[in-house]
Amino acid sequence: MGSVFDRRLEIAATILLALSAIGTSWAGYQASLWNGNETEYTNAAMTLRTRATRATTDGALMRIVDVSLFTSWLEAYARRDTLMTVALRDRFRREFKPAFEAWLETNPGRFANAPRTPFAMSEYHIAAFDSAATFDRAADSLLAGALVANRESDQFVLYAVLFATAMVFGGIAQQQQSGRSVRLVLLGIAILMCGIGVVQLATTPLG
Repeated sequence: MGSVFDRRLEIAATILLALSAIGTSWAGYQASLWNGNETEYTNAAMTLRTRATRATTDGALMRIVDVSLFTSWLEAYARRDTLMTVALRDRFRREFKPAFEAWLETNPGRFANAPRTPFAMSEYHIAAFDSAATFDRAADSLLAGALVANRESDQFVLYAVLFATAMVFGGIAQQQQSGRSVRLVLLGIAILMCGIGVVQLATTPLG
């Protein structure tokens, strides 16, 4: 009777060890995939951050150009240097011209409540800043994805630990030196851990 019990327990433990080994391998593989996704998302986010920084720098330089040309235009206008005002006006950036024209229509020299510069006009717009904001939003989205990938990778590492622990208890349960009740308890713990791992693997997104 004891030998039949031992054979059945060994068979059950062997099946459990096989399932746990497969589960450990699969969980480790998925953890590595999610880790790779995290690295990919993070690198892409860093690239977008770099583009956002460049776009912000370009926008700041464009604003400096706008301010510089407008200041020169004001000085020429104050001197009544018509040729210089026309020449400077022709050199205004395409994005700046609508704001400048709208500002002139407010007749700032006559009305005290008119905007003091074109930069206060709603028409003043620098597309580079919009690009920077777009890059930043995309980078934020990728970083959020990286956090998710990191969390999923950690989950699969935990599942691998569960399966490995199940293998340890299952291996001990195979040893006949332990008493029957002890072996059954150990096998039960191993089955429980393996079962939890299988359920979690089945319900966790794959990498």
